[in-house]
Amino acid sequence: MAQLPPALSQTGNNTDNSCSGESSSIKNVLSSFSLRSISEKNVIDFTRGFAVMLKARLSLIQALDTSIGQEENARFKEVLMDIRKNVRGGESLATSLSKHPDVFDTFYVNLVKVGELAGILGDVLLRLADYMLKRHTLKKKVKMAMLYPAMILGVAVSAILFLLLIIIPTFAEMYRDFDAELPELTQLVLSASQWLSNYFWLLLLVLIGMILTIKYVLQRPKFRYKFDRIKLKVPFLGTLFTENIVARFCQTLGTLLKSGISLVEALSIIQKATKNLLVQDAIKGMLVTIKKGESLGEAMRKKNVFPPIVLQMISVGEETAELDRMLLHVADHFREEIDLKVENLTSIIEPTLIIILGIVLGFLIVAMYLPMFELMNVIG
Repeated sequence: MAQLPPALSQTGNNTDNSCSGESSSIKNVLSSFSLRSISEKNVIDFTRGFAVMLKARLSLIQALDTSIGQEENARFKEVLMDIRKNVRGGESLATSLSKHPDVFDTFYVNLVKVGELAGILGDVLLRLADYMLKRHTLKKKVKMAMLYPAMILGVAVSAILFLLLIIIPTFAEMYRDFDAELPELTQLVLSASQWLSNYFWLLLLVLIGMILTIKYVLQRPKFRYKFDRIKLKVPFLGTLFTENIVARFCQTLGTLLKSGISLVEALSIIQKATKNLLVQDAIKGMLVTIKKGESLGEAMRKKNVFPPIVLQMISVGEETAELDRMLLHVADHFREEIDLKVENLTSIIEPTLIIILGIVLGFLIVAMYLPMFELMNVIG
């Protein structure tokens, strides 16, 4: 895995060297737990407000004091107070931020470091706030694309379970009193209801066990890499995942380059920050290629991750010396593509799941009322 250049990795190493071994791991776990309620939106709002105050020529301490006074999140306020204390003690803002990696990631800290060194911290923070807002919006849209079908499916499964566990057993008692031979369809549904009532707890335990097993397996890099690759091949959703990766990569790289960070340093930061192992591996190979003197477009072409249109536009950006602008343009293009696909996905999945739910519920209802229909025919 590629390493950050000394100038950019120094901040992160200060924290790592302050403690070691088991105590460092415990501290990180506790820190993660205590800061869990600090949302990305909290950080975005702080970044934009902080940048505006610096642009208005407030000092660093004054801007921090104002941000602390306006912050409503108690845990985030504690973080900001600790940052203010460290800044007053003589540390740079980037170094102070790096002591809270669960709130301010490597990407954030390095951009702040660049802004401080170049004397344009306010401009860099405004650019950072815009980037984070676009990333946050994109992430929400992709999550909603996954969450909406899951919600509909959850309602459908709940309705079916309600019928099988609550309603159908009532019919079973009624038909048992009739002591009559039931249609095969009704017997099948009653058997399924009885089995589910008897073994529902076992089914629940198996489901929980499967979820925990999958989580454990995905923590292993070998299986996580395969999972990240399989996600990109899922029909329709694979395209959505790919476009999300491209949009985030181009937006992040374009923002870093526009802030004055070199291409190699920017790719190293992205590689360290990304959680997708497939992207990590691709960037690692790209770094090797670029260090040999080849262009970014050529390096990306050797990795089967990025669509041809991206490679073409990046090559044009390199030829015209406007790579950062072209990357941001590509990111905007793919964000629009994701918006369109999310709308299409919603319009397709909603009626499909409703039809399937109607068929299943109709099947169960007909199965339970079939004996009554036959009885009415006999009486008639």
